[in-house]
Order: sequence, then structure tokens, then C-alpha cells
Amino acid sequence: MPFPDFADPSVWISLLTLSFLEIVLGVDNIIFISIVSNKLPESQQPKARSWFITGYGFQDIAFIDDNLDHQTYQSRLHYTFH
Repeated sequence: MPFPDFADPSVWISLLTLSFLEIVLGVDNIIFISIVSNKLPESQQPKARSWFITGYGFQDIAFIDDNLDHQTYQSRLHYTFH
């Protein structure tokens, strides 16, 4: 995968859009975790929040890794068949 040209405004727009979406979805996850963990006994709530946040972090890393693998696979197909 070639290195992006950071002088290109479309790269910055894409980066800002992705950052905005990550922030919105992160806040959404925090609200969901708060609602679900509030249904637990008070002594278990901090532990549940920690596990949920850790799980979401690993899930994000797995999705990023999966996306990178998919892009690499697509670029290999492009160079093989074109």
C-alpha cells in the first residue's frame, strides 16, 4: 500500500471524517456501557466497565487489522489480474 500524500487536502478530510466518526461511536459505546453496567450491583459496576472498555479496545484493533488485511488482499488481486 503506498504512503498517502499528506499535502493532498482529501487525505486530511478523510482523516478528520474518520476521527469524527470514531469519537461519535466511542461516546455511543460509553453511553451503552453506562446503561448496561448500571443494571449490575454497585460493587460489580467498575469491574464491568473495565471489561467492556477493554473488550471494545481489542475489537477496534481487530477491525483495523482486518481492514488492513482486506486492503492488502484487494491490492494483490488488482496487480495479479490487471
